[in-house]
Amino acid sequence: MKKKFLEEAEANGVFPLDDRLLERLLPEVVGRPTLMGDRKSLTLYPGAINMNENALINVKNRSSKVTVEVDVVDADHNEGVLMAQGGRFGGWAIFVEDGHAGYVYNNLKNRTVLKSKSPLKKGNNTIVVDFKYDGGGMGKGGVTSLNVNGQSPVTAKLDSMIPSQFSIDEGADVACHRGSPVLGQQLGPH
Repeated sequence: MKKKFLEEAEANGVFPLDDRLLERLLPEVVGRPTLMGDRKSLTLYPGAINMNENALINVKNRSSKVTVEVDVVDADHNEGVLMAQGGRFGGWAIFVEDGHAGYVYNNLKNRTVLKSKSPLKKGNNTIVVDFKYDGGGMGKGGVTSLNVNGQSPVTAKLDSMIPSQFSIDEGADVACHRGSPVLGQQLGPH
């Protein structure tokens, strides 16, 4: 049986066998093409829901910047998720709570939360989450900052990050979050 396995494996291009675990989940580490190819930016709109992690630009193990444009109609009643990827065990989200913009990074339930000092203004607002990766391998940390409307940013140091995949079954959503809460609580109407 072993001989037959080796013959069939050789005939079907199975070798070399890859015994890496987490690394195999990252196409760029194992040399597989990605859906995003060489893209450096991607524009998403409300209604984009349950997108597979591989259908987005990878924000793991690298520096990244996410910009959200939001139009506030009622400054007294705005709350909810603007974008989220992953879920309760790992992921990130940009949200509005009590009128303030926020960002959460969830690393296996170890959450880092940033909130803007000032509430969002009525009308157009620009929220930018900028992450500077420390480098040096997979799952390392970095400094993340939340900037709202060009004001002085709120920053935090992340000691480590999810190295390979936020979630197997929870994708990314824009203007809502249909999966388990990244923040650990549901925001807005349920």
